Amino acid sequence: MKKNNFTFADFLAANQNKKLGQFDYLHAIFTLSELPADLVKSFSQLFWPNYKLVEGFIFLEETFDQVSYEKYLAEKKNMKEIQFWINLIEITGIFPNLVECQAQEIAKTIELMWNTKIQIEFKHLTSKARWLHDSDTNEVFLTID
Repeated sequence: MKKNNFTFADFLAANQNKKLGQFDYLHAIFTLSELPADLVKSFSQLFWPNYKLVEGFIFLEETFDQVSYEKYLAEKKNMKEIQFWINLIEITGIFPNLVECQAQEIAKTIELMWNTKIQIEFKHLTSKARWLHDSDTNEVFLTID
């Protein structure tokens, strides 16, 4: 895969005489970088994930693992803790090139989208997505609890 450091600012500077936006930039990056088409599906799952309801608690299908779930139960963890840990994803781990403020901005957007989908699918439940920031490590996380 080609490495491409062509930023949005670079894209706009290279196309000063044209009115272009974020969608044009996405098109250019996917074309120049020869990114696989299924990457779009992966992004859609991050921003609008499939959920799994287990004993009245919401889990991301992507991160739910029956073995881990049963291990937590055997350790006498309560369901809120299990939900928190199984759903925990690190945004700065998925996107290691983001600076801290960018990771927080992305996490806030994803939190909003996850909560919207939770509200649509599980109106009766109180679980919510939330983002977390570890100020010691500058890591940014998302989870549902």
